[in-house]
Amino acid sequence: MLKYIALLLLLLWSACNAAQTAFPRYRDLQVYTTSAPDKANPAQVIAATTFVNRGKAPQKIGATLNTEQAIGFTGAKTYVVLAPGKSAVWTWSFTPPDGVKRVILTGAISLNGKPERDLYVAMQGPDPADFDDAGAEKITERARVVATYAPRAQASIQAEVAARNKQQPKTVLTLATAGKTDYAIVGIPDPPKELSAAIDDLRRCIKLQSGAELPVAAAVTGPAIRLRLNPGFTAKGLQDAYRLKTAGKDVIIEAGNTDGLRNGIYGLLTDHLGCRWYAPRELGEEIPVPKDRTVRLPALDEVRGSRWFSTGGATWGYDNLWDRRNRTLINQGRMNFGHSWYGFINKGEFPYEKYPGYYARDRAGKIRLFDSDWSSTNFCSTNPEVIDIVAKKVNAYFAANPAAPVCSLDPNDYGPMCLCDRCLALDKSYGQTSEDGTDVSDRMLHFSNEIYQRLDPKYKDKYLGILIYGYQMELPKGSKPHAHHAGMICNFPPRYDFSRPWNDPTSEVNRHFYELVQGWGGMLAQFGYYDYYDHYWYFGPWGVMFKMREDLPAFRELGCTFLMLEADANFGIQGLNNYVSARLEWDLDADVDLLMDDYFRGYYGPAAAPMRKFFLASERYFALERPGKGTETRVALRPEFWQELDGYLRDAEQAVATLPTAQQRFKDRIQLNRDGFEYGNIVLQYDRDFNRVGRKDGVVDHAAAIKFLRDHRADIEGRLKQYPLDSPYWPALLPYYSQMNVDAQIKMHQDGLAEAR
Repeated sequence: MLKYIALLLLLLWSACNAAQTAFPRYRDLQVYTTSAPDKANPAQVIAATTFVNRGKAPQKIGATLNTEQAIGFTGAKTYVVLAPGKSAVWTWSFTPPDGVKRVILTGAISLNGKPERDLYVAMQGPDPADFDDAGAEKITERARVVATYAPRAQASIQAEVAARNKQQPKTVLTLATAGKTDYAIVGIPDPPKELSAAIDDLRRCIKLQSGAELPVAAAVTGPAIRLRLNPGFTAKGLQDAYRLKTAGKDVIIEAGNTDGLRNGIYGLLTDHLGCRWYAPRELGEEIPVPKDRTVRLPALDEVRGSRWFSTGGATWGYDNLWDRRNRTLINQGRMNFGHSWYGFINKGEFPYEKYPGYYARDRAGKIRLFDSDWSSTNFCSTNPEVIDIVAKKVNAYFAANPAAPVCSLDPNDYGPMCLCDRCLALDKSYGQTSEDGTDVSDRMLHFSNEIYQRLDPKYKDKYLGILIYGYQMELPKGSKPHAHHAGMICNFPPRYDFSRPWNDPTSEVNRHFYELVQGWGGMLAQFGYYDYYDHYWYFGPWGVMFKMREDLPAFRELGCTFLMLEADANFGIQGLNNYVSARLEWDLDADVDLLMDDYFRGYYGPAAAPMRKFFLASERYFALERPGKGTETRVALRPEFWQELDGYLRDAEQAVATLPTAQQRFKDRIQLNRDGFEYGNIVLQYDRDFNRVGRKDGVVDHAAAIKFLRDHRADIEGRLKQYPLDSPYWPALLPYYSQMNVDAQIKMHQDGLAEAR
């Protein structure tokens, strides 16, 4: 027996030593902390940090926390060998003084004997008696650990970057050099415009790098970059895939469709020739030029594709060319649906006074009107005439759009649901006892079944989509979806916690979201994820990379199939979110730390160091916020958040201040960020004092609001004017629908003054 134990320990030790030779995957180690008062001594807080090994190899984990006198903490350390799939708890304690506010403990984590992670643990003291933040649990104990953040250490990231740079493969082909080339591009006849644009990019980038013009030909006998459309080509589990290989002197890109060929071209440019499109338009492009003006390639034979069935891009439709360059439009984003009931039944086609029974009604029979500039009145989904009308229109939609895989059946955005006797009786038949229309998942699945039964047989392979959002968020109580019902769950910021990934168990609302993902994912063949990586009303720094990098792979691991990301074109300050989400839409296994490092170096050049600090500080603030809804509000109302980030922006501005004209783009990129930063700060001040964030009492000083808007008009309008949405050079500061209309806001407050008189 001792011999077997010794052998087991030897194997474990060998595995750990083997793991030391490679850089560990970030997601292999999960770290989180909880705390509670010591039962024997309530003045002391007992903290429990949990390590979870989610990798395939054992991990030797060493962790330290530094001394912090402000809370009577003398430091702590631990060491544990953790087998795959196992967890361990590290218990430590501190004795905070009365009145302590907020303290961040710092430390480090080593893996397999090498420094690997920084460690931050946020502690917060008791909330005041008048605490009224409905999004967070009130802290009543002497102090509580509220967050843990364990980002990869910069030393480890830079070591991996250096190691990868040393491992560059031997080149075997020279595509072009010093203005000359023997190569041509052999394409397909009459390529679609998207593929033609990719070919143009290939020719343009090689010319920028070498000075050589690559001709496009139908056939050549010499060396070529050959595009091969092969309808029989498949790559198991991958969408819009391609094969990129060298054969003799040829470079071959093969795919089953033209979207795959397009992705192959951008794979060649991005993965092997170093071309980057960090942001849309000319400013976001970075094409490296070799010192010897020579474009070389190593031997290649790779198959690449997206693990998602469908993705809709990362600019919310603002710049589809940028999306294609980053390979984010998978299956043409066709698995796409949203609020749609207005298109089936609306007051223009079916006036309220003539068809009152078609619409959602209250218990007294009155229509629940909800018409606005962002939503509309819902219909009654159990009315037989309504069902027939919707079914006919769905059949007509599929007839007119034969390539569409899905038709939306989703209600109007947060429109009140019907409370008629028939609707409530249906709810009760499935076990739903609520009668306020705010939990209607069973009713929506029933409606989807009714429409599916009425589909023309030739459309039975299509999907009917309803968002898992709003009043149909919760799991159904008794109904079952048909095999072609599609759902898309929304990680809605006002409802869920953006201070941590949703599989972090230290957030109550996120634990519930995780349960919803598991439950819905287990019953749907097509299950999508809808998230917000550019915020739709908060326009300041939005550091959620730590969350995105975990949520997207975790979602796919649960068997979910497609993405639709509400990534508004807020490139003024949240553009990093767009870029990394775009890269993860294509390659879910991409190393986010390396993507970010490449972004900082390539996009910011001489200002890489301060801008790295800028974005990593934003990440740290959001990751160390207390759990609960409304993370962006709590972070953005911290003055130190804006002060620290402003300092890094100033350092970046100084780093680019004297650059020559040839490097003007780096100054412009910093200016774009400065304008986004200042605009976001102004809007936050306005929201805090007069609008969304700070007016919990509902009382607004309209006269002061008007003065604020007039004082800041030139600043607001000037920054927006600098970045027209049709600019070929500048990316958008904000999408048009997010830009503040100062006159409209002033008018609103003037109306408020008039009403108060």
